[in-house]
Amino acid sequence: MLFSIFSIDIFKPVDHGISGSLQARRIDDNGTDNGSFKIVFDGWPTGDDISVNVNASNLQVSDIAGYIDGLPEVLRTLGRFSGDLVLDISDGKLAHLNADAELVAGHLGIPGFVQKKEFKTAQLDLIYS
Repeated sequence: MLFSIFSIDIFKPVDHGISGSLQARRIDDNGTDNGSFKIVFDGWPTGDDISVNVNASNLQVSDIAGYIDGLPEVLRTLGRFSGDLVLDISDGKLAHLNADAELVAGHLGIPGFVQKKEFKTAQLDLIYS
């Protein structure tokens, strides 16, 4: 992955874990814009207790998914992502998930079906508490 801008801030609050942010603008091999994202996190790096907020704008995510171990195939072909995703993990379990985003030019793979379906746009709006 190539980035034209990359910034990371990490600090250790006195009372808990670590906090910080990661911000980047992606480009492809030809220098074409592949979107931007900002990730804000707070908690322990083990993932037992962590809060993560992801904001993206026209971010090409299909090829990013291959860098994340254990990510289901259905999430590896989503195209471009714009919007917000908030995730809270408490005691190693998903405590809260909120997504409000648009996906563009991707493929939807449904577990149990061999064929993937293309989509032009898809709205992702979900809340899990």
